[in-house]
Amino acid sequence: EEEQCELCGEKVPHPVTYHMSKQHPGCKSNCGGMGYNGKGIYCNGWSGLCGDGGKGLCTWYLLCSECVETYKQEPLPLDDTNRDAVCQVEVSPNLPTVSTSDLEEQLSNTHKNALFLLYLAPIKEVFQSRQSRLRIFPGGSHGHGR
Repeated sequence: EEEQCELCGEKVPHPVTYHMSKQHPGCKSNCGGMGYNGKGIYCNGWSGLCGDGGKGLCTWYLLCSECVETYKQEPLPLDDTNRDAVCQVEVSPNLPTVSTSDLEEQLSNTHKNALFLLYLAPIKEVFQSRQSRLRIFPGGSHGHGR
């Protein structure tokens, strides 16, 4: 089932809030209580940052009124015949380049850090610790004598 995004007019799969989180990312300030529910209706009663939601199981999407107005004023998306001509990417000479050896070093460090964390708290010990706590306090009493 397809819906139309009220911010840009694009037809997208349901829920439209998934599209919004990718194409209309928000300003990350307080949403002012405003956001879109899972049906794509803009309403108040929300709490969080502008741009939160619209991912995974979160079908709601928070967007402040200033961002809504900004996105509604942007030009509508191009049709497919014009899109390729405009969407050509130019590489800026000012962008930093990353060498393959730098990437390999970053990956190696990440791998070493992950192994170190596993060494500190193996999943088996965490699981056994949770099981022993459940046996100590059956029924979720947590030792309060209820």
